[in-house]
Amino acid sequence: MVYSVIYLYPVSLENKGKFISINKQAAEIYVEYGALSDETFEPVNIEGVYGCMGIGQKIELFENETLMFSIASFHDKKHHDVVLKKVDEDSRIHTLFNDMKETIEISRIVRGEFCRI
Repeated sequence: MVYSVIYLYPVSLENKGKFISINKQAAEIYVEYGALSDETFEPVNIEGVYGCMGIGQKIELFENETLMFSIASFHDKKHHDVVLKKVDEDSRIHTLFNDMKETIEISRIVRGEFCRI
């Protein structure tokens, strides 16, 4: 089984570089403590095609914003919980979280946990 946590981040184009830097540093911490992976993606096309609604139609994006996506993977929920406990105890992640709060509006992040079927 693979257990994944996904995040959708509305990011201003002005802060995109800073956001990517913060997310990459955080990903290194997650992997250091055992996450299988933690990757960040930028959109290529978030408009609807094939009769589907585009994700850009469902996530509120303001002018000059883009939608970034990240996915962190773990063996299972228990592994996720063990890794998160270690990550949460690391002072580096708190510094990065404070930097992130200055970079994007945290309350607009969409988050979910999923397991592979």
